[in-house]
Amino acid sequence: MWEGENPELAGMERILEHWRDLDHREPTLKIVCPHDYSRRRFGLSPDGCPNLLWELTRTRREQLSASQLMWKNPTEAIVDKDNHLRDALKYVLLSLPSPSERPKEMKRAELILQAFANGTHATLAVQMARFELEEVSSSEPVSYRARLPRGD
Repeated sequence: MWEGENPELAGMERILEHWRDLDHREPTLKIVCPHDYSRRRFGLSPDGCPNLLWELTRTRREQLSASQLMWKNPTEAIVDKDNHLRDALKYVLLSLPSPSERPKEMKRAELILQAFANGTHATLAVQMARFELEEVSSSEPVSYRARLPRGD
């Protein structure tokens, strides 16, 4: 599944993908918790997941001492401690498709707003046609196999 890739790093990258570029889109992963998550809680929480948030805030990379750096390569490994819920989230997110970029409707609305803000609304129809063409061409599947002639 993660050949040649550290599964901890892949999992954290997937979690962070859901929270990237929040100036231009809504997060695709929301963790809601009304409880204090500054400390670990024992038992079940019927309305929230404070322990998941506690684990996520404690996630850190391994720190190597100066003497370890002399003999080891610097690593980007994530400390494997207090991570049961983070692991569960990682496996769920890695089994799902990667979060997509901003929805087409949001991009279209931004294009219209920019055109009127910049005073280029006269060419808006051309910009919209170009946008639609780019959207269609980016959504078409790409094949690296040679096409076989059709027997029509």
